[in-house]
Amino acid sequence: MRQRGWGRGIFFALGLSAALMAQAAPAQERLVLASGAVQGGYFLTGGAVCAQINKQTTQHKLYCAVAPSSGSVENLELLRASQVDLALVQSDWQYLAFEGTAKRFAGAEKVANMRAMAALSSMPLALLAREDAAITTLSDLRGKRVDIGRAGTARRLVMDDLLAALEWDLGAFELASEFPQQEALDALCAGQLAAVPIVDISPSSQVRAALRRCKLRIVPIDAAVVAKVVAAKPYYSAIKIPSSTYPGTKTDIASFGQRIVLVGRFKVADTDAYNFVKALVENLPALAKIHPSFKGLTPQSVAKGGIAIPLHDGAARYYREAGLR
Repeated sequence: MRQRGWGRGIFFALGLSAALMAQAAPAQERLVLASGAVQGGYFLTGGAVCAQINKQTTQHKLYCAVAPSSGSVENLELLRASQVDLALVQSDWQYLAFEGTAKRFAGAEKVANMRAMAALSSMPLALLAREDAAITTLSDLRGKRVDIGRAGTARRLVMDDLLAALEWDLGAFELASEFPQQEALDALCAGQLAAVPIVDISPSSQVRAALRRCKLRIVPIDAAVVAKVVAAKPYYSAIKIPSSTYPGTKTDIASFGQRIVLVGRFKVADTDAYNFVKALVENLPALAKIHPSFKGLTPQSVAKGGIAIPLHDGAARYYREAGLR
């Protein structure tokens, strides 16, 4: 694997911090977690995870160090090359890289040394509709002007899977536009569109801003439709958007989407994986205080939501003992 510029810098920094840490506590096991771009959602999520783990270092003897990256694909490459111990990846990439069905990870390039540990922050579909468009259920979208997202974007992929579950084609809409997201939201607030899908880590600043900008509602996704989507694509999971997430929402909203999945090399010691997962699951309220994307997580969703590859043996043991699997 070719050397990356950030890799030299981050691993020097991590090595220095580890050396200093080792002088004070030589018994600690250091695990490096690949995350995402600094100040981005993945990096902040990784920082929250490591902060929670490091609060209990004296108990489980683990020290978590978060490393920046360009995101899921690079994280998987780093994990495959054993340059990191843990990684945060979008749940579809987790599945495609392990199965070897994505071009980037086909054949010998698949990430066979990866095991799932926990499903974390959710990325639900927030289907925004104008309050004056008479859209309260999915069936009300028929005959409306709806943006479906540009080809290749997360919004478009989710909408394609939703339409497949509904057994609709684009002829179901008066218009199926493919605007960039901000242009779509501008058109929505201007009354040129009736509905626009947003896919983002929840809570989403983009969804919050749109709800404040113009009179919109989030359309719930029927449970039967969610079940069809999840059956077809196991990296999706049912996701509830709690009523307290966004202004003006008075009830929980049913939806579906992907999750950020914590994965690890299968060579991470079983005891370390067990203690790592235990520290997360048993401290979810504390995690939610560190980062809002952890709000709404339950032990059940952490153990199952969006996990579409084999569990790490240590994580599986914890989930069995906790009655979650």
